[in-house]
Amino acid sequence: MDDQAINIRLLTITSELRDIAIELGVVKPTRRSHQDNIVAAVCGFYSVTESQLTRRARTKAVSEPRRVAMALLREMTEMTLGEIGDRFGGRDHTTIIYACNTVRDEAASNPSFAQDVDAIRNIIATRTPQ
Repeated sequence: MDDQAINIRLLTITSELRDIAIELGVVKPTRRSHQDNIVAAVCGFYSVTESQLTRRARTKAVSEPRRVAMALLREMTEMTLGEIGDRFGGRDHTTIIYACNTVRDEAASNPSFAQDVDAIRNIIATRTPQ
């Protein structure tokens, strides 16, 4: 196993342990852990890594999950446009606005896409303790 694969696996184990600790009430969820849950849910749904989302790639396989993650972070957190942009490789606030508008418009015109976004919201809801 190469170093990158080991690091990804360690991050996965760490986030899984954090989720278990939150569920057991050992630790309280933080603002950052909610953000992480949102990004992890999108990555899991689309089978991409968070590092792929932060790269400059413009392929649909990466850009669509990136836009969904940006839109859900905007919708479900109190992050500013700048903070969301920083999370995704230093993207400009106008890129985040574009992503939110694109996701909204696509969901309105494509029922399958809307169902996918709703499914991701449900995954996030099950991961986030109330």
